[in-house]
Amino acid sequence: MSGWVTALLVVATVSPAIVVLRLPGIGWAKLVAGMAAAGVVGTLLVAVADPLAELAEVEPESVRIAAGLVLGVTGLARLAIPVGRREEVFSGAAAWLVPVAYPVVVGPELVLALLAAGVGGQAWAGLIGLAVGLGLAAIATLAGDTAVPAPIWRATARLTAAVQVLVAIALTVDAIRAV
Repeated sequence: MSGWVTALLVVATVSPAIVVLRLPGIGWAKLVAGMAAAGVVGTLLVAVADPLAELAEVEPESVRIAAGLVLGVTGLARLAIPVGRREEVFSGAAAWLVPVAYPVVVGPELVLALLAAGVGGQAWAGLIGLAVGLGLAAIATLAGDTAVPAPIWRATARLTAAVQVLVAIALTVDAIRAV
């Protein structure tokens, strides 16, 4: 599978539209700190993917197959179920961490997409997708509902879910062929 398709998968799992819908009115400082934390965590995930798979004695193809299956199912769920509730934004020193960095940005989908990129020899694509996804999410969140109405964001969230499903299928098929 092309590295650019892997980058597209990572952008789809960040899902800037979902970030907008779940974090309305988040302040600039909390958003930037949360996105920076997500970037650090994402970079670490890509970096440790291969050693982690070796330590667990799991073949890279198995990681990619498992990631593709889970990403396909979660993408289908995002297609079928409307975007959930808005997250309560915490106050205090850790407000950037919960809910910005986790669970909204760094959720199971992003973790699996980055691990699949890391074990698939496409760490560069995972990092590019992460940077683009986080950048788009930050810009979109700052624009929020004022620039684009919520129904458009919901439709965009479904579109990225469809992209996630398509690329997850491609990831799974590619990994199966590599076995």
